[in-house]
Amino acid sequence: MIRIPKYSTTVPADRFRRAGRTQSRSRWVISASPSAQSAGETVPNRSGRPPSIASPLDSYALIGNSWAKHKDVQVYTDFLTIEGTQDPVQLWMLGTNYERASVEVRERMAFGSEDLIDGVRQIGHIAREGVILSTCNRTELYGLFDAGVDGGAALRQLVVSARDLPNPVVSAATYQQAGPEAIRHLYRVSCGLNSMMLGEPQILTQVQDALAIARSEAVAGPVITRLCTDALRVGKLARTKTGIARNRLSISHAAIDLAAREIGTLAGRRVVVLGAGEIGAVTARILRTANTADLVIINRSPERGQALAAAVEGRYRPLDALADELADAAVVFSAIEAPSYILGPATLPASVDRRDEPLLIVDLGVPRTIDPALDTHPFVDLRTVDDLEQIASATRRQYDSEVRRVDALVEQAVDEFSTWLRIREAAPAIRALQERAEEVREAELERALRRLGHLSERDREVVRALSAGIVGKLLHQPIVALRESSESGRHDETARALFDLFDIAPPDRKSAERHSAAD
Repeated sequence: MIRIPKYSTTVPADRFRRAGRTQSRSRWVISASPSAQSAGETVPNRSGRPPSIASPLDSYALIGNSWAKHKDVQVYTDFLTIEGTQDPVQLWMLGTNYERASVEVRERMAFGSEDLIDGVRQIGHIAREGVILSTCNRTELYGLFDAGVDGGAALRQLVVSARDLPNPVVSAATYQQAGPEAIRHLYRVSCGLNSMMLGEPQILTQVQDALAIARSEAVAGPVITRLCTDALRVGKLARTKTGIARNRLSISHAAIDLAAREIGTLAGRRVVVLGAGEIGAVTARILRTANTADLVIINRSPERGQALAAAVEGRYRPLDALADELADAAVVFSAIEAPSYILGPATLPASVDRRDEPLLIVDLGVPRTIDPALDTHPFVDLRTVDDLEQIASATRRQYDSEVRRVDALVEQAVDEFSTWLRIREAAPAIRALQERAEEVREAELERALRRLGHLSERDREVVRALSAGIVGKLLHQPIVALRESSESGRHDETARALFDLFDIAPPDRKSAERHSAAD
């Protein structure tokens, strides 16, 4: 079925006429005159839509798997992206971070790599879409719920169940946001404004990874996908348009700064980095410039550990060699992920008791990988990510003006996303209006063509294109009104008026879902 376009222009056509569906579920109708025998500039059809359509006069034809530009080709489009259902929805966020809860509580709420996929799937059972962002300093759950549903309560109950925690503990340790506030929160997180180290870059990778997992489990649909991709875009923009990341500080920088304050200097000392993941790698690369005498990388995976050791001019040791390396180490930075403590009172080598100075251990993991009981050992000085807050606060005060600049970028992005989300609510009404008009157009066109049996096929195409153009122009203003009313929050009122005028039954949710599935 050829969908009614938002606008159209009648052109002679007999070579190309195709009603197709793109990957984004918009509909395109392409017509071309007989003179369009050869394609013009051919553009790979990567996204399923023409490269750009700036006006009704832009011309493209779908030839094979490519869009080809030609002056005699005319594209008709309704310019709507129909993705998922478009009933009124609200975004909710529930989370905890280093400001709200201690590391002891955060590690109990964290979703490690083994738990994350199951947690994302559980969000998919209670919400239309969702994603989980879980890092060393925060755990945040985002869910898209039907309007009127208390998504915060639903997400809280999920955490209570998934992490086996009492409701009062979760309630005391979490914050929640809804609507524009939830959108704003994620954008500020992505910009590094809510990070312990202002503007730290690792959060961008963490948001990207969170989205990838949610999409792989089919839990991140069009809204969450756009939310996260917009958050990444704003985060990158903040770092290029402002000075928020001028010094490119991170948790690793703060940990090394803390160590230098405690033991004087790292130059000429043995330093152990436990773990070769993202945080471990960042820590090791910074330490490379600290003139350490011996930089040791300890990791489970030999391949990854050896590669990092080579990159930082250090040496690799397997995990079972940890005890041997502690005897002469000045500092241990633990950034390894483990289901249980890697080091504790029972596994601490006796050589530590014979040291001239305490062994400084900085545990950067959440959940922690070093048993907190070691903090009572006379020759161990154990620190966690929570001990880095003082260093982070001193840095933050230097960037107040840059924070205001980033917040301005965030507000603009929040407005744009909120508007887009409201416009989506108009899609089922627009579809219903178009389908009703198409129904009438096809019936009248068929009746007319039966009476005009003498027409050639080429002339019949002209009549078909003419009917599509007339209906498209007649529907243009009602569609514009529906979209504008969605932006201003008056969608229901406008839709009801149009349904009455055109004698259309309002689409229900199940109908919208069937259409979306068919698309």
